[in-house]
Amino acid sequence: MRVKSSQPANRKFSQVMLLIAALIVTAGILAKGYSALKPYLDAPTRNLHIDREHRDIDWGWLNGGLSQIHSFRDTGRWWTNTWCGQVPFWRPLTSYVFWAMYLLWPPEYMLPRQIVLVGLHFVFTGLAALLLWRLTRRPWLVMMSLYLFAGLRPVPPVGPQAYVLPVNDALLDPKNIPDPLVGIFMLLALLALVNRRWLLSLALAVVSIGFKETGFMTWPMAAIVTAWMNRERLLATGGFGFAVERIRKNAVPIALWLAAAMVMLLIHYLTVGVGYRQGTNTYWIWRVMVFVGWPTLPNLFLFDRTAGIMSCLVFASWLVTRRKGLIIMLAGVIVAFALTVVFDTRYMETTWEISVTRIFAEGHSIDQGALCLLWLAVVWAARRDWRYVALGVTLSVIAAAPSWMAAQAWAHVRYPSSPFMEMAVAAVLIQNAKMIHGYLAELRCKYARA
Repeated sequence: MRVKSSQPANRKFSQVMLLIAALIVTAGILAKGYSALKPYLDAPTRNLHIDREHRDIDWGWLNGGLSQIHSFRDTGRWWTNTWCGQVPFWRPLTSYVFWAMYLLWPPEYMLPRQIVLVGLHFVFTGLAALLLWRLTRRPWLVMMSLYLFAGLRPVPPVGPQAYVLPVNDALLDPKNIPDPLVGIFMLLALLALVNRRWLLSLALAVVSIGFKETGFMTWPMAAIVTAWMNRERLLATGGFGFAVERIRKNAVPIALWLAAAMVMLLIHYLTVGVGYRQGTNTYWIWRVMVFVGWPTLPNLFLFDRTAGIMSCLVFASWLVTRRKGLIIMLAGVIVAFALTVVFDTRYMETTWEISVTRIFAEGHSIDQGALCLLWLAVVWAARRDWRYVALGVTLSVIAAAPSWMAAQAWAHVRYPSSPFMEMAVAAVLIQNAKMIHGYLAELRCKYARA
């Protein structure tokens, strides 16, 4: 009887804690939005033409292109040619948004434009909450994901652009309005798909491309979301047969989705070709590793790749040898260090003697490598929740693919993908918290018996 009477009390306590957490997350998101508005409240206008060397180039292209639009008929060029100005982007729907603001407010008046940006950010965040809830049905996971994505952090990450928070970068300037716009329609398309309204979902996916080419990523994301919603059947015995049967049954919708993708790709190619590219894209794989490696250290694989490689090799050696005895484990670590030296000699273009001295005698890379190793251990401890971690990482890497394709892409390009990466991180942190709680509970029981 005592156990039964305690259940409603426990449920009520959980609900109260959930409500408190929801209020904290909401306050953090609103505070983040206010922090993005504050500079524009203090200085509502901006001098876009200080001098030739310090002019705002992006707004110059935008306003220069918009000044050539004298009637609605002139906007037809956006559907068959470049974006505003001469930059080869095909974003006709985004151009209409910028044109509307251009007609409403003077070009230098940035405050209302920033209000629009922050408002769209709030809409995107709300839709992200809905989609994450539909995919997980885990309130704590959704709330932590939202706070990591859009909440005001006491100590934000620092360092060069490669690991600026995407939401921080997106909210810096109203010129980044295309990112929440395309993100909103990508999320709407996925929400419609989850609700089995595939035709509406397809229409929203097509519309998303009109705001930014990131919308093309809705197609592979839709495939992942569909597989996730049917994961139990796919992972059960006979899952391959189930997949074949569902593909046959939905042949028409699948064909329409593929046809729409081909048509939009053709239109994009005929209008602007492969799009704008600046410089080479040699280091794209390192940017992916920094993005997926989340909070080990800002730019670990850019500042000190030796540390990153060393920590990964040491951790891999532990995984392989952890059940084979202490001597074999020690041998594995030695091999990992030896491979690290080989990498460092090639990467730094030096001799192995210098690499050994630099790493082990002088201690270079050791502290950062230890931090990376700690994060790998934290992720490994959350392996019981690997499905949700894998879902978040997969969706985020796919959604962020355009930022790997162009060398000039800044952090705001990863804005639509960021909630999914934060979901993966939240799943890791929650699983670690559960593990620590369970361990402490066992200790309490052990000492209580003693």
